[in-house]
Amino acid sequence: MLSTIKSNPCIITCAINGITSRQMNPNVPITPKEQACAIEQAFKAGARVAHVHPREDDGSESHRPERYQEVLYEIKSRCPEIIVEISTRATSIEDGIDRGSCVELTSKLWGNDESLKPDMVSLNTGTLNLRDRIFLNSPLDIELQARRIYNAGIVPELDIFEIGQMENAFELVRKGVLKNPLNFLFVLGSGGISAAPANLLHFVRSLPPGTHWTGLGAGRHNFPIASLSIHLGGHVRTGLEDTTYIRKGVKAKSNAQLVEQTAHLCEIYGRPIATPQEARELLGLASKPLSNLNLAYA
Repeated sequence: MLSTIKSNPCIITCAINGITSRQMNPNVPITPKEQACAIEQAFKAGARVAHVHPREDDGSESHRPERYQEVLYEIKSRCPEIIVEISTRATSIEDGIDRGSCVELTSKLWGNDESLKPDMVSLNTGTLNLRDRIFLNSPLDIELQARRIYNAGIVPELDIFEIGQMENAFELVRKGVLKNPLNFLFVLGSGGISAAPANLLHFVRSLPPGTHWTGLGAGRHNFPIASLSIHLGGHVRTGLEDTTYIRKGVKAKSNAQLVEQTAHLCEIYGRPIATPQEARELLGLASKPLSNLNLAYA
């Protein structure tokens, strides 16, 4: 199903860091306060979803509950309107880390303080050869991860790197594991399917009516795929996880600069930027009143 209704609000997701190093771009945010400041700036530029990887001060990816607490507290203190999405990476045990338990880890960290609860988490629906390593997601682990997400009261974003991973997602819908409305992220040019425009068109044509989707082009494909996604009526993702350059040969100064460029593309194509409330409604999220945070996390 192709959506070409240009008046549909567009949701911009900003992936602020991922595993991007400071060697790749010196402006990538690492500490909880740096991440929160970057998200606040990106929100002001038009981002409505923040995709977050908690990091240790040395830049390594963190799996400590305390670090998740710090990151979520700083984000929600500084930018309470943003939709927070935590990365879960692969679902299976990899490098000695049970990444499938990430949802349970985040469930533990907010305890009785719902104000620290993330809105969304990523869910990968298939195994992938990602550059020089295997991104491992077994069928049983994917189903377990999906159930964990819903049991925690969080909405999954289905990260799709290959067309077969869409079929995996549809099978989970048929089994009653995944629930509508579905939210797909199509990742092109990042080790899975290439960033050819025809591939994005094939993804979108395969969707059932009422499905929300976001286009992501990795690296130099970020803005071309964003333009096509906006034109087709989808949503878009940018940020220093996805691209470190604002244009050829020029490194991005900030996540906000990348969001500003994406917002300008929306303006060109006549797509309004979704308000925070519109974004929550489109993604199937409950409206969140701004609540006081537990100062024990400060």
